[in-house]
Amino acid sequence: MAQYVKAKKVKQKSKSLGIGRKIWNGVKTILLSLFNNQACVDAKDKKWYWAVPLGLVSTVLAVVPLGVMQWQQTGSVVLNSPTYSIENGLIAFQESLEDNHLSVKVNGETHMLEVDESAWNTAYAASDKAFSYIYTKTVTKMKTETVTSGDSTSTTVTGPAENTTVSCCDLTVYYYADSANFETLINTTLSGKDVLGNETYSVNALFLGKDKFALYKHPSGAKSAQARITGYYDGPTFDFANFTKQDSHGKAYDVSRAQVTNGNKLTYIENSTTAWKTFLNDAWDSQRIVNGWRASGIWLGVYAGLTVIMGFLVWLMTRGKNNPFRVFNLWQTQKIAYWSALCPAILSLILGFIMPQFIQMYFIFLFGFRIMWMSMKTLRPYQQ
Repeated sequence: MAQYVKAKKVKQKSKSLGIGRKIWNGVKTILLSLFNNQACVDAKDKKWYWAVPLGLVSTVLAVVPLGVMQWQQTGSVVLNSPTYSIENGLIAFQESLEDNHLSVKVNGETHMLEVDESAWNTAYAASDKAFSYIYTKTVTKMKTETVTSGDSTSTTVTGPAENTTVSCCDLTVYYYADSANFETLINTTLSGKDVLGNETYSVNALFLGKDKFALYKHPSGAKSAQARITGYYDGPTFDFANFTKQDSHGKAYDVSRAQVTNGNKLTYIENSTTAWKTFLNDAWDSQRIVNGWRASGIWLGVYAGLTVIMGFLVWLMTRGKNNPFRVFNLWQTQKIAYWSALCPAILSLILGFIMPQFIQMYFIFLFGFRIMWMSMKTLRPYQQ
């Protein structure tokens, strides 16, 4: 008689990989994705917690040079060459304050400018309540005249060189106590004539307000963003009138105005220029940080949006009738784009520090190039 034996259940070994093996496989895929487009395509089936963080890290890496560039900017860059002699005007202004016993003081606690408006208006009443460093110099010009012949033909004749005296102004300083309309007053001033009568405002200008200031270097000629600065009085307590002997931090000059001779005047000019640079750097410090975070946030959004668009572009390019990859859904193509972003981001990070001239465009160009190359090689349709 046959005996029946009850079959025992055999436990099958789990085929799932351990956490260590999963992490190692993910790291290997990340390394391969840096140079292998097929690895990016194969990674479409990996979990979202690999692709999404990788896409975010890529956008952050691409943004780093932009933020660093903003955070490294200094206010004193406005005094870089060409200066249009603005440093001579600033030195003349500090000396004028000392000569007129006029205090223009920055309160380091309130970060406000303290000026006796009546004393200011009295000191500069002759120049429309503004300081202007005006002087004359002799220049050599070729003499030209127009000669009309008997047949009414006009001819320009160049004569010998002659000396001509011209008026120059290296700086005009305005004080506007109306904080609410500070920018409006600046725009009104710059849209009118300057102190030399030029229809287009061409003189270096310093606008002092109660809580902030603006310095413009040759408004009509210097068009770069570094030719102007708007800053706040974020430094310590000091008086601009004391810039003839010390900087805003109280550091005494090697040569003060009272000690100037023909042999050491250059040292006094260098000390004074350095003092103004220190003031501008302090004033720009808070704005520098704000601008860095603002630029980083804006471009982080731009690059994140670009990454999503690239994923959508991969989805569109695989919709062809003869394309075997048309089975990819939109989420899979998004993950392909996320995996593809790391290599362009690293290259953008490197190039952004080496050649910052096109710092915003590196990631856009390199990422777009990789997606196009992937579509033509790795994701190309069958050829019939």
